[in-house]
Amino acid sequence: MGLIKGGIVTIISFLLLCSFFFLNTSLTLTRSLEYDVVHGEIAKTVNDLIVSSSLQDKFLSFKQGTDSFCLNNSEYVFSSVGHAFVINCSLLDSSFEEIIDSNVERMTQDIYYKEYDCGFFDCISKTHSPEFLVSKHTRDYWNSKFYLALVLSLILIGVLLFFVENRYNLPIWSGIVLIISSLPFMKIDWFIGLFSKLPILDFMNVFISQGYSVFLTMFPIGIALIVIGVILRIKGFATGETKMVSEKDLKDFVRKEIKKNK
Repeated sequence: MGLIKGGIVTIISFLLLCSFFFLNTSLTLTRSLEYDVVHGEIAKTVNDLIVSSSLQDKFLSFKQGTDSFCLNNSEYVFSSVGHAFVINCSLLDSSFEEIIDSNVERMTQDIYYKEYDCGFFDCISKTHSPEFLVSKHTRDYWNSKFYLALVLSLILIGVLLFFVENRYNLPIWSGIVLIISSLPFMKIDWFIGLFSKLPILDFMNVFISQGYSVFLTMFPIGIALIVIGVILRIKGFATGETKMVSEKDLKDFVRKEIKKNK
């Protein structure tokens, strides 16, 4: 019976480790895809896209014949590089670089806050665009998976409660598993950096930029759980609550109670 129970504890602990790892991964992606974090990378990509396109020629040709157009309009809007490009008539005397700056922020917000009427994997297959991967839609998806992993982890810890011999060991064991699951995130950017020559892995830096902050969150929580478990054990020893009842003691107790009732 003890061997079976030990096997069940091992299996549940492994599932808890996987759940904690998925929780940390989801939290890393959620934090990394916050607008303030990903804004710089999107803006840089948009800026490079505009500079490498033929927009400057369009701007110069438009600037030469804007007198009549700007009498009745405040801005000129046209589509280029897959996005709406806006030239404000009040900026016609500005440099092309200033025109770019005025569009980068707007286009960055358009990319991030764009609404998608599809699920995460459906959107990947439909859009075929990296823009979707750095959108709020994607962040919300991983945020929901974080809470799902959190609920699953709590359920697994609750199940473990029925199989561990000493319930005071549960916070300690949970803390150890949480710490182990958080360790890969301590150096995840360094690990990806080893393969930075591969374009796809260089792009992945956007999604793991907050990996270390997740480690700094989970590691102290794991330590706190261990400390709580140790305190509970000390308190239990002091009050005599941690004394375990063996199967033999339980059988003897039952026999005595049966004899009393005869």
